Amino acid sequence: MPRIDFKHRKLVFLFCFIIPLVSLVLLIPAVRLLVIAAAQHLMHRQLRDPVKWHRLIIRYSAVQIALSFSIAYILCNAKTLWNRGRAFASGKELHLVLFALFIICFAVQQLLYVRHPGDTGFFLNTATLWDLYVSVLGGQTQHLGMYPPLAAIFYRILSSMVPADFLSGDWTMLAYSQYGSYLALLYCLLSFVPFCLLCWCATEGDRLNKLLVTISLCCSAPFMYSLMRGNIVSISFCAAFCFCLASRSDNAFVRALGLLALLVAVGTKLYPVAFVMLLVKQKRWKDCAFLLFVSAIAFIFMLSFFDAGAYELVNMVKSIGRFTSSFKDHHNLALKRQVWDLLSLSGGEPSETLFSVVNAAALVLYLFLSAVLFLLTKKRWVEYLLLVLACLLLPGIVRPYSEIFLVIPFVELLNCSEKDLYRCLAIAFMLPMMLFVAALAEFVTFHSYLVTFPLLALCAAEVAHEWRTTRTWRGTGRPL
Repeated sequence: MPRIDFKHRKLVFLFCFIIPLVSLVLLIPAVRLLVIAAAQHLMHRQLRDPVKWHRLIIRYSAVQIALSFSIAYILCNAKTLWNRGRAFASGKELHLVLFALFIICFAVQQLLYVRHPGDTGFFLNTATLWDLYVSVLGGQTQHLGMYPPLAAIFYRILSSMVPADFLSGDWTMLAYSQYGSYLALLYCLLSFVPFCLLCWCATEGDRLNKLLVTISLCCSAPFMYSLMRGNIVSISFCAAFCFCLASRSDNAFVRALGLLALLVAVGTKLYPVAFVMLLVKQKRWKDCAFLLFVSAIAFIFMLSFFDAGAYELVNMVKSIGRFTSSFKDHHNLALKRQVWDLLSLSGGEPSETLFSVVNAAALVLYLFLSAVLFLLTKKRWVEYLLLVLACLLLPGIVRPYSEIFLVIPFVELLNCSEKDLYRCLAIAFMLPMMLFVAALAEFVTFHSYLVTFPLLALCAAEVAHEWRTTRTWRGTGRPL
């Protein structure tokens, strides 16, 4: 703490002692009664609502106390705060800017809910924890649905914790029971705690850095929405995030744990299988073989819990096919839906032939471009972003809560220290999906191609920039 002169010491004494002391005195009921009586005597009339004036005096006193201590803190830490402010303004501490943005957006949204209580909640539906309760009700069946075997077993375990009477009716019967409340608590613990720990461990820098990034991401729209829906995607995300962190380790045991985490991610949601490409690119063939071997054994074991055995995989594929065939009825992030939306911009639905041709061409082009960029890049954030875009674009239907996977490249982007235009643009294009602003989140959901396609283009621009800067003159070793 820098030293302050005598003049500043008097100011600190004034703001830290005298003004708060006056405010504390005003909080005494007898003093407020005396002040109100004096005001009535001076105005020679009775106040219309004395209770209102009691509330105003209390609020004034509370604000005055907070303001006085804030000013005193600023005076005592003026030099430190000045240096941090300069760093903030120069963009060197990007995490501080983003932290302020996330928290402000979150707070503003809550104030909007206070003003319009009918809108309280999130923007896609009003069924809180709907996915959790419906899946628990479905966990009684002896056949696989759309979920992989590990997810189905997870919901069967939760279903076994609930009396049969509460599993025979509508999901709201379970939701408003003590059993439903306990399941919600378990789900939040399994989602919130690992999410915070992973964000803390993945963020580089001092403790302040880690704390700010973790708090910011806890207030992000994808995380809040995944919690609201009660979807198992949050557990799958944590497992995939754990794999990404463990894959960097030099310890063989940690890497093995990361492979098991990837198995959990794929066993709860199928599309994180895209992260296997990290092993392929690093030519970790032994790890790929280990993962394949363990996956085969685990799947055979888990299928033994269902009536049809291995044929349950066919049931799962059929269920997924029936669900994804209704992609027109669901506004989602999948490439198939985005192609349909773009073809529909001219007004009216496109013909099935035109859509099939354009969709096939877009899929082939995307797969080719994404694969080439992934193999050429040396930037970790580009790798992660391409893998996450694959999770968002390739499935037939992708709900907005899957945007939580964007946290993985987002944290990696924050960890990058070099000044990179494409890095900053990538963060800027992710923000509409990340910020907790209901109107913005709803707009992005219905126009997600305005975010996903530019992110893919930024990955291509970053790879092209890498290629230009690393290309050398033949025989000189100097950059071109």
